[in-house]
Amino acid sequence: LDKVISGQIGVKREIAAAWRLEIVVVLLLAFLGFVLWCLRDVSPTWLFAGRREVGLAVVDAATGGPAPRRARMIRGIVAAFLLPVHGLMVVVSGVGVADRVSGTRVIKRSQ
Repeated sequence: LDKVISGQIGVKREIAAAWRLEIVVVLLLAFLGFVLWCLRDVSPTWLFAGRREVGLAVVDAATGGPAPRRARMIRGIVAAFLLPVHGLMVVVSGVGVADRVSGTRVIKRSQ
């Protein structure tokens, strides 16, 4: 791809420019997806409405009440960066690393 972009291979500049544009678009979409993943718990009704449908809620570990927005944001960012570790800890101990760091828990809401 570097040879195509730099012009060492006989490809028209328009094609090379289109490749650059596609790469930029893919990277921007990946970044947007990452940001949405990090912020998925900020608003309980915003992005992950499936958690509500299943009857799960992110709560403050100390009080059992609704988790503060800052704690939910920290939970999402830590989970995004440490997804394999977070997932493994949820399976093994029931509490993920993101929940431990942010002071939150995911509980089944009583109906």
